[in-house]
Amino acid sequence: MGFSSLPLFFLAGLGVLPAVAALVLAPRALDDIRGGPSAFTDSGMVQAASDCAVVTLILAGIALATIFVVILL
Repeated sequence: MGFSSLPLFFLAGLGVLPAVAALVLAPRALDDIRGGPSAFTDSGMVQAASDCAVVTLILAGIALATIFVVILL
């Protein structure tokens, strides 16, 4: 969800919901990786998806701020 949130954001802002869901599910995924067998050792993928979700939410905030500024002017 984190990886798909960034491209979906550029399609009419649809990426905000997957970004929030990715950030909610990321801690549980990291716990599963840490508590699981040694085959599940790649927590970097979860971190990268979380980073994409954060970037999406930052861009959404900038877009909303820009819209408010344009409306107020």
